[in-house]
Amino acid sequence: MSISKKPIGAIIIGGIFFILPILAIVVLITRGVKLLIPVGNQLVDLLHIHTLFGAATISIVSILLLIIIAYLSGLLLTKGFFRRWNNAIEEKLFLLFPNVQMLKYQMMDDTAALLDKKWDAILLEEDGSFTIAFITDESYGSVLSLYIPDAPRIDAGQVRYIKHSECTFHPISMKMAMKALSHFGRNQALTEEIEKIIAKGK
Repeated sequence: MSISKKPIGAIIIGGIFFILPILAIVVLITRGVKLLIPVGNQLVDLLHIHTLFGAATISIVSILLLIIIAYLSGLLLTKGFFRRWNNAIEEKLFLLFPNVQMLKYQMMDDTAALLDKKWDAILLEEDGSFTIAFITDESYGSVLSLYIPDAPRIDAGQVRYIKHSECTFHPISMKMAMKALSHFGRNQALTEEIEKIIAKGK
């Protein structure tokens, strides 16, 4: 009996796309451990724990250091510690590392995300549909500057200038917007928010 009816080439390509992220993570971890080995060596000498795990003691300590650094970085991220970027740096990060920026806002709690935001996330209502967009500048008085991103990546899209009086929009959180964009629109909280908006309009 055939295991799969799909062509071998398609199966191999699918396997490659599955393996690549795993390999990337392994490479990053390996490089991180190598960078921390000198620090781990000094820590082992300081604590006199050379015999704790035998020859693997330094490697294990280096891995533990990497885990601690990753945890502390994630903790600082969720608390909005990195919200001191100015607008120019923030825009460069969106351009160069869109996935990292999206992940940042998804990990933040609502309060930190509110304090950190450089753009205002909105649902742009047009002809009975709702589009995720960002108000990037509203200092023009009667004109709004909007950025409407592609999905799931947000480093491409369109810039639109629209009269404030002719723009119908509904504010949403950055966290909600980023989650919806990165999951191709699958976001129960955002769907419920849209249903509330529709109900109010009836």
